[in-house]
Amino acid sequence: MKSRKSEERIDRRLIAAVGVLLLVVALALGLLLVRGGGRDIGTGAQPVSAAELAAPVLTVSSAKLGQAYAADETAANKAYNGRRLSVTGVVQGIALDFTNEPVVSLDGASPSAHIQISLDKQAAAKAATLKSGMIVTFTCDKVALILDSPMLDDCEFAAG
Repeated sequence: MKSRKSEERIDRRLIAAVGVLLLVVALALGLLLVRGGGRDIGTGAQPVSAAELAAPVLTVSSAKLGQAYAADETAANKAYNGRRLSVTGVVQGIALDFTNEPVVSLDGASPSAHIQISLDKQAAAKAATLKSGMIVTFTCDKVALILDSPMLDDCEFAAG
């Protein structure tokens, strides 16, 4: 017969496992929405037109972008949504997403809040050359807020 403490430990482990599973599913769905042309912050997903590509690129540091979203999501949407962004930051790490594509983490609003950079197909191969601590610049076409972290999509390494 199982003791009461043993049953409580099993219950806590089950709750923790379900919580982790829900977090993973939420992250996967968020990335799928961003990569699949889901909801962009503010206006809804629209393909980037030739006119938008020719428009001036707004330059911002990853830390400033993270701070803007942490302070006021609505104001940050007005400032950054629908614009091509040139984002410079310090590489915090590189991981593979659920589709096995590289995602680069740059410094954000705090040491635990990173900006996530999802690369276009041509830039993905170059991601392997990045190391933590490097300063890099990306040009990105989309921004979305996923689980309270800015996620930039369709990014490429900036020329230069």
